[in-house]
Amino acid sequence: MKKFVFFLSLILLLSLTECSLATEEISPVRYDTSLECFVFNPPQKENFNDTKDYKLYKKISKLYKKGKYEKILELDPDFIPALFALYKKYEETNPNAAIEYLKMIKNPNPYFNEDYISKLLFKQYYRIKDNKTAIEYFNKISDDKSDIYACAADCYLNLNQTNKALKYASLTSKSNNGYYKAQEIKFKILYRKKDFINANKTAKELIRLKPDIADNYIRAALTEKNSSLKLGYFYKARELARNSKYFYFANAQIAKLEQKKLDNYYKKQNKYIDKLNWLQIVSNSPTFGSDEYWIERQDNFFKQCNYCINQYKGEELAKCFRAVKQDQNDLAQQLNFAMQFENKDRYQRKIVRQNDKKIQLMRSMLNEERAQTYNQMEQNYLLHNLNNSVRRY
Repeated sequence: MKKFVFFLSLILLLSLTECSLATEEISPVRYDTSLECFVFNPPQKENFNDTKDYKLYKKISKLYKKGKYEKILELDPDFIPALFALYKKYEETNPNAAIEYLKMIKNPNPYFNEDYISKLLFKQYYRIKDNKTAIEYFNKISDDKSDIYACAADCYLNLNQTNKALKYASLTSKSNNGYYKAQEIKFKILYRKKDFINANKTAKELIRLKPDIADNYIRAALTEKNSSLKLGYFYKARELARNSKYFYFANAQIAKLEQKKLDNYYKKQNKYIDKLNWLQIVSNSPTFGSDEYWIERQDNFFKQCNYCINQYKGEELAKCFRAVKQDQNDLAQQLNFAMQFENKDRYQRKIVRQNDKKIQLMRSMLNEERAQTYNQMEQNYLLHNLNNSVRRY
């Protein structure tokens, strides 16, 4: 009986300082999973039959308040509140240490069921990207685990078990914090399987969730059958791109689709019309100008072409296209002139820099020569005065 009372008094401790105490409530020690802390009523001295046991408890309590959990474990290596407090201490900063303390918690115990500890171990192994071990703990959980379906899907994807990955990604509810990640995983698998219809639906869901992410519009564009919608997605992706990779990819696809649309129109014409090709215009132009210049010029080119198509027919259409072609020729000449001017300006700046170096060198030499002359004059002066002094004596 004495040992039982001592054991009961030891477990009446608070594991996490942020947990509030219900002092008016008299209940045995319990672990509140919603707060992730221990809730207890402090034991009184009269609860202890042995003064020695009470002193030991007070010592453990003092160490606990100071956060010296390792010292507590030296007194009792199986003391679960201290083990769990150490797990919480390292949960975010040192997953490997957190895992070790979790694994030291024996089951069964009065605080946690085995499913809860397995779920915590799953999360830590997932954090260190040990997908195989994470899934082992995932499969041990018999209780509800819907809150970690997205992470499980990611693990299965990394293990190349795409069917299971798709299963758990699809099971992740919209209210779950991992829903967006689950949709990303779902899209990746559907795209690999070439199920573009469902992949496109998933891409649109990703856009709904995060409409400011360029990658989502690229996903939608890559799985879209409608050319106009596809083109619109790429324009939006280019507008939102914060990554040069996405920016240049989207822009290349825009040029490709716009040119394809233009080429298809040419095929429908019965009479000869000067064919305009943006890639040919670019390749024949001087390799000069900023990215902003070429993006603006590309957009204006296709706007002009689409304007001609929408506004004119027959000979008027041919005239409009000739005007676009002439406009591009004029821009190429302007660009060539600008490049020549820049090269000349660059050459002149180079000459100026070279002349500056020459002038600096000449000044340096002149100063050195002046210094030598001054030194010689000083020596002559001293020598002359010295000779005169000698003659006096």
